[in-house]
Amino acid sequence: MGGPTINWKPGRIDCADDQKVPQNGRLPVATLNADHIREVFQVRLGFNDQETVALIGGGHSLGRTHAKYSGFNGKWTDNPIRFDNEMFAVLLNEVWTTTEVPETGRIQYMNEDRALMMLNTDIELLNDPEFVQWVRIYAQDQQKFFDDFALAFGKLLELGVNRDEDGVARNKV
Repeated sequence: MGGPTINWKPGRIDCADDQKVPQNGRLPVATLNADHIREVFQVRLGFNDQETVALIGGGHSLGRTHAKYSGFNGKWTDNPIRFDNEMFAVLLNEVWTTTEVPETGRIQYMNEDRALMMLNTDIELLNDPEFVQWVRIYAQDQQKFFDDFALAFGKLLELGVNRDEDGVARNKV
């Protein structure tokens, strides 16, 4: 699969009470805009623009969408089982047109040969002057993307974890 080495600390405790799970989730709504992306990643989660772009690109470098589950259909990259910076290059270099997913009526973007897709939130990375700077950097420099993704993902793994002075997780469940 490839990709960076992610540093993480053991000890996180899963929440057993679903009443403590926030109503507003930790993933952006795929059909919304850059302001919404920032609301989720920056206001709710505490990430900056650089970390936000790295996390979205990392998440979309692997796998695909399935209309049955998400309402969208397709893959972001030619090799959805390899973690790399291809998503950024594809996002910059392809021509994207809106397409309706027949099974769901959802709108997504497809490239010219209809082999790859993007969500509106992906296209918003191109339309936003701050986000697109990071898209361009990561499209050109895979190691920079790996380094930034590893740091941002490590930070993501620690969200909600309270550690004592010895680094031991002391979450209340």
